[in-house]
Amino acid sequence: MKYHCEICSYIYDSNKGDPGKDITVGTNLDDLPSSGICPLCGVGKENFYQLNENASVPSGDLEEDLAP
Repeated sequence: MKYHCEICSYIYDSNKGDPGKDITVGTNLDDLPSSGICPLCGVGKENFYQLNENASVPSGDLEEDLAP
């Protein structure tokens, strides 16, 4: 699943996880700690929405991992 920050367009991809932050592959946004924030703009995970699996990432948007 991919999740899009509605504030800054950052993309969290649960299929990648983030081993450097102890976020394993397959960790959905809902399973991240409530302290999870967008690494770009600092908003909480409640400001993310799920993207359709077939949706392409808009040009210029970042596809990275969510910082806990």
